[in-house]
Amino acid sequence: MKIVLLGFMGSGKTTAASVLRKMTDYSLIETDALVLAETDCKSISEIFDRHGEASFRELETAALSKALQQEDVIISCGGGILESSHNRRLFDETTLYGAGNICMVYLDTSFETIEMRLQGDTSRPLFRSRDDAHSLYSKRLSQYQHAADLVIPTDELSPEEVGRLMNQLLFDVPSVGQREEQMRIWMVIGDPVGHSRSPRLHGALFRDMEMKNHQFVSFRVRDIQSFFESFRSNKALQGLAITVPLKERVMPYLDEISESAGIIGAVNTVVKAEGKLCGHNTDWIGIQEPLLKRGALHGKRVAIVGAGGTARAALFAVKDRAEDVTIINRTLNRATSLAAEFQVSAAALSDIESLGEFDTIIQTTSAELFAQGRSLFDSSAFRSEMVVLDAVYVPEWTPFLLSAQKAGAICITGREMFLAQAAAQFQYHHGREVPAALLSGKAENSAFCEAR
Repeated sequence: MKIVLLGFMGSGKTTAASVLRKMTDYSLIETDALVLAETDCKSISEIFDRHGEASFRELETAALSKALQQEDVIISCGGGILESSHNRRLFDETTLYGAGNICMVYLDTSFETIEMRLQGDTSRPLFRSRDDAHSLYSKRLSQYQHAADLVIPTDELSPEEVGRLMNQLLFDVPSVGQREEQMRIWMVIGDPVGHSRSPRLHGALFRDMEMKNHQFVSFRVRDIQSFFESFRSNKALQGLAITVPLKERVMPYLDEISESAGIIGAVNTVVKAEGKLCGHNTDWIGIQEPLLKRGALHGKRVAIVGAGGTARAALFAVKDRAEDVTIINRTLNRATSLAAEFQVSAAALSDIESLGEFDTIIQTTSAELFAQGRSLFDSSAFRSEMVVLDAVYVPEWTPFLLSAQKAGAICITGREMFLAQAAAQFQYHHGREVPAALLSGKAENSAFCEAR
């Protein structure tokens, strides 16, 4: 297997790779070291200064191509390895034709932590200006997230702990932590999965609730059957969070499904208990709790925009509490089919000019992710005092919510929904309630500190 470490400068790739090498019989290659071996320069900074970044990237591509020809190797990459389209193509080709023999590991380190680690270090060619470095970090973040098979948040971990965690996850070798206790690992799975905020959120909760040797990571799953075989046998793996597109696909691999998950037709939480895998759904809780706090369900007229998986969770959350419910969707057939299943009303999006007849609006589509400043409805479609929830949590304030806010509506961001479902998920996993102040304080800041 080829283990490729990705991350911004200062994320600890070199040290973590060295730790992992000592635990395995793998060789270690650093792409920057290979580049330097081909020049008369003494540092990467000197290459940048004398020859420019374009020249460095050419040398880097040659070094990466050489490294990827090796087997049983740990490849520690420079922070900008994904800037080059040639490098990205090399990784893609290795993934496609390497029979799953590569794992791209992203060491997820917040900019604040990196800044602290590199304070006063002017040897880094791209960290001589804080503003430039932050802009570069923001740009590269999406590259790392898109490429990653495994994401490990490192703000609270030493390089030694990162190395042990990789050893446990990739080789199923029991690892011990500070008190000689085996690591207990939870993960969010999906494809892709690098965008998930769950690891940072749950990691912050582990820290602040003093849950030693508990870790939360992201893992891309391409082969569900193979993954669940490994998940069942690996004693360190305790439970799962599930994100799209796997919420429906995982269900045949579970031993028990909760009533809510069965009705919704999707699982976002898996608990491993007494040899069995139990599936639950907490998305509906994330929708219901914020609405109940605003008195936006009992006796209210509710509209749900969309007819996908999140809409099903919304229907489960509101159907037995609202006075009436209407599903609004671009495709009327999908809305009608879902409405018949839950015995509610349906309408085509094109037939709705105003949402004023409703008391509560729940927006469940992904359209707001790609709205580019334009909403499904302008502000004239809303009215004051109505309650509007958007399930999209990045960006926090979507065009849909901004239009509703302009009309004087009471707005609930997708971030609040995400935190509410995560708290319910945490309770399923650990049997402990999360203090509200903790959830909306440090944990939220950790999860969304790089959100744009």
